[in-house]
Amino acid sequence: MASSGCTYDYYKCQPDEEECNENTNCISGTSWSATSVGYEKKVTRQCVISLATGKKECKETSTSYRCAANYYGNPETDSSGCVSCGTYGGAKVLSKAGSTKKTDCYIPANTEVTDSTGTFVFTTNCYYTE
Repeated sequence: MASSGCTYDYYKCQPDEEECNENTNCISGTSWSATSVGYEKKVTRQCVISLATGKKECKETSTSYRCAANYYGNPETDSSGCVSCGTYGGAKVLSKAGSTKKTDCYIPANTEVTDSTGTFVFTTNCYYTE
């Protein structure tokens, strides 16, 4: 087939900047995600009308923080308020994510520990007491 000699320019149509939509591009956090060592966060986002542009924009309206697993406390940011459960007798002391008190920390069952009284194995989870 012979060339027709036609030339053309190709243009891709692009829409103006897309406004937010709660169901597609302005989704709040549904699970906790790591932020820094010992911290997790969950973000709430909302479509709001910008005073500057009059268009809907996705804005973070709040952020919640909690301590990650093996930490405890009541953080207000991703850099203060969480403390490591630490170690005891060579064993790592654990906790669930979201723990708020040292008494939430425990040495897991079947863990060997050595202290001034000797070496022993906990048969059940052993929690800190106050």
